Amino acid sequence: MERGTDLSISVRPAILLFLTVAGAALFGTSISASAEVTKWSAFDDFYVNVPATGGEGNYTQDSWVANANITPYDTGLTNANAWGYAGGDFSGGGASSSVGTYVSGGALHPLTSGGTNAGPGASYYLGGDIPAQYFWIGYNDSYGSIGLPNALTQIGKYTKEWFEGSPNFANNSNGVNDKFLWLQGTGLSENNSGMGAILTWTAPYAGTFSFSGSYINGNYGPATDFAIVDSKNNVLLPKVTLQPASQASDFSFKTTMSAGDVVQFQVGTPAAAQGSPLGLAVEVSAVSDAK
Repeated sequence: MERGTDLSISVRPAILLFLTVAGAALFGTSISASAEVTKWSAFDDFYVNVPATGGEGNYTQDSWVANANITPYDTGLTNANAWGYAGGDFSGGGASSSVGTYVSGGALHPLTSGGTNAGPGASYYLGGDIPAQYFWIGYNDSYGSIGLPNALTQIGKYTKEWFEGSPNFANNSNGVNDKFLWLQGTGLSENNSGMGAILTWTAPYAGTFSFSGSYINGNYGPATDFAIVDSKNNVLLPKVTLQPASQASDFSFKTTMSAGDVVQFQVGTPAAAQGSPLGLAVEVSAVSDAK
């Protein structure tokens, strides 16, 4: 563990999940470093940066943005911020074989929210009395069709626990979701964590930051691997393997970062199938400004 990192993690059952992550967009997207921003929410700050096209019954991004601040939980954010969304290669063969190691270079893949590579499910209308009250919108991979039907690496924002396999359905049956992102990896074999889903937070300026959050596994597939690491090779939460429909757990830690340092929230699965979706809630706050 690098000096300057004050790590205090608790993993315990919880019902309410909170997610704090400050992250920078990946793959050439720049972030404005501003000391005025001192808090970040992975759920509230979630954005989609290209038109979303999905399967039958999808809710397009044009409508999503047009209804910003009208439809509940519909932020309409389309501009990159400290958060980023990526796929990670945990298949071995030169790449890491397990969640829990920082992913970079050719092992880190962009996810897309629309276009020919998105596949079905970039955005879906989940129903509700108010038009577009409940929706799923997010990012998919372009490499998830590797012999696994409908198996895609996904990161998304949903507003309703709409089926029994969704992460918090057991605790909040058909209820509104206002805190969890959906992260789902694609498994390749029982010897690695497959093609993972990675939520990133990039420090916009130097300082000490406090991270807190919760996670809960869904019931829509095999076990799920989860870990938190950073670009300095600090392991902020060692890999845990969560069985389907597991209880919620919390984490919290403080760490000192330079501008541009990255924290990765990694999700994969140790099975040859699509893993259960992980519900992840994170909030980040600046403790001190080291500029």
